[in-house]
Amino acid sequence: IDKVVQKQQLVRERELMILAVKESEERYRSLVELSPNGITIHVNGEFVFANEAGAKLLGVATPEELAGRHVLDFVRPDYHQLIRERLKQMEKMPQRVPWIEEKLTRLDGSEVTVEIAGVPFAYMGKPALQVILRDITERKIAEERLEYMAHFDALTGLPNRTLFFDRLHQALAQAKRYKHMMALLFIDLDRFKFVNDTLGHDAGDQLLKEVSKRLSEILRNSDTVARMGGDEFTVILSKIAEAKDTAIVAEKIIATLNRPFRLSGQDVNIGGSLGIALFPDDGNDTETLLKKSDIAMYRAKEQGRNNYQFYAGDFACVGGEDHD
Repeated sequence: IDKVVQKQQLVRERELMILAVKESEERYRSLVELSPNGITIHVNGEFVFANEAGAKLLGVATPEELAGRHVLDFVRPDYHQLIRERLKQMEKMPQRVPWIEEKLTRLDGSEVTVEIAGVPFAYMGKPALQVILRDITERKIAEERLEYMAHFDALTGLPNRTLFFDRLHQALAQAKRYKHMMALLFIDLDRFKFVNDTLGHDAGDQLLKEVSKRLSEILRNSDTVARMGGDEFTVILSKIAEAKDTAIVAEKIIATLNRPFRLSGQDVNIGGSLGIALFPDDGNDTETLLKKSDIAMYRAKEQGRNNYQFYAGDFACVGGEDHD
């Protein structure tokens, strides 16, 4: 009798174990199917399973459409070798692979940026890899937008003060290393305040956009034009052979600012006052060059505006003329 009871207990325990495993599997499958993240299983790089979220993320209507496809079908050809190596590394690691970022190509050709984590395990007796895919496209767009806002002026799209100083540091470092001249131009628009006061701030904003466009068009790709704020702009000429090269650029700037701007249905004339500081003649650090180009710009204002002046010693701005 004891043996019979003992056997019945063993059978019951086995049934309970099977039931527990089945319930565990069902709970796992429910979690997988309901997961907002894509979950896929790969054997030798081929899909053997995908949940609904994974299918949607990869651009197919149903998970069944992924069966038999290789993961490389969703990767740009120039990244194939890299992904092969990563898959091998994931399969060999004894634990979960940390999150990594990848850009995948859906079957319709569109791209999606994802975070990927892998867990090596056995699938039907074969080495396999369970992969979790998290769509971070919107997050990356937001990060890129924040990065853009941190370095570019929202109105004109030009580099802002932060990026200007970074570019100026780089240009100075290159000039010092290769022992060539560079120039910094400080530009203040003439009659900008008059435009704002008579035509309104919308016209003033449009004027700043048009000025930015014109300045960008006459400069080399290696140079930088930045908006410092208000109606003040700076131009970094990263490499010049001699001072007269800067004068040529300054004359082009004066000429383009002298052309009428069409604002609120009428032609508006402004102009610009430019100050120029040279490396190494006028300084060898960003603060000194910026200060001296600003001083030279005030000198241009004193000389009747709509002209440019090289820095030639610290002179005062006579009469306290307004920056407009």
